[in-house]
Amino acid sequence: MSIELEDDELLLIHYRTEDGDTKSVSIQNENDTTTFVDGDYTIQVKVKKINLEKNYKNRDWLVKAYIDESRTMQDIADEYDVSPMTIYTWLKRFDIPTRSRGRR
Repeated sequence: MSIELEDDELLLIHYRTEDGDTKSVSIQNENDTTTFVDGDYTIQVKVKKINLEKNYKNRDWLVKAYIDESRTMQDIADEYDVSPMTIYTWLKRFDIPTRSRGRR
């Protein structure tokens, strides 16, 4: 079973434990954090959306992101779950001039 929750939407699930007790757990999705709450525990899970298309390997996309939008190597790397060094390598491969560290 799969259920997608929109931000601020709450799902309440009732379940029976091995010893026959009935318990409830609430699940809420808010700002990319999913919170599971039952009577005993609260668990927060940070949801990280990873872009599986490797756009950073496309010269035009990388010029737009890094030069036109002034995004950092770290920001681009975080989107694709790669290291900033990977982005640096592709910038160099495409002869895209890089900025000094700390400067946007």
